[in-house]
Amino acid sequence: MVRVGADASWQLGFAHESWRLTPGTTFPIALTFDGSTPFNVKGLPISGRLVMVEMPDDSALINHFRRAKVMTAYAQGQLFQFSLDNTSILLPALANCVTTVKRDGIANAGNFVLPRSGQSAPTIAAVGPSLRNDTAAQPSAEL
Repeated sequence: MVRVGADASWQLGFAHESWRLTPGTTFPIALTFDGSTPFNVKGLPISGRLVMVEMPDDSALINHFRRAKVMTAYAQGQLFQFSLDNTSILLPALANCVTTVKRDGIANAGNFVLPRSGQSAPTIAAVGPSLRNDTAAQPSAEL
C-alpha cells in the first residue's frame, strides 16, 4: 500500500496472511530499488498482519520509488519482491487526491489521476516537499 496523509506525510504498507506481528514494536527493513543501495527504514506493525513504514520527508527514497521497476524489502530474515508498475503516475494521483479533498471535501472527490475540467493539475510540490517533482518543467516520457 501507499498512503499520503493530509499533512503530506507518506507511508508504505505491507500485509501478509501468514504474518503474526506484535503491534507497537518496530523492526528494521531494508528497501532496495532496482538493485541500488538499500534504504534503511523502520516497520511498525499496526495489526498482526499489517506493517506500516513512515517514509522520510524530503528524501531521495521517493525519487527511487517513483522511477524503479522493482522493489525488494528485507525484514526479519525474509526477502519480499514487488513489481512497481506506474508509480510515476501513482504519486501525482495521490498528491492530486490530497489537494482535491483538502480543497473541495470528500463529497466532491472524483478522478484523481486527471484534473477536473477547467482546472490545472496540482503539482506535487503543492502537497508536500517529500512528494515534489524534481524533473524539468516538461514531463518525461515515462510520465
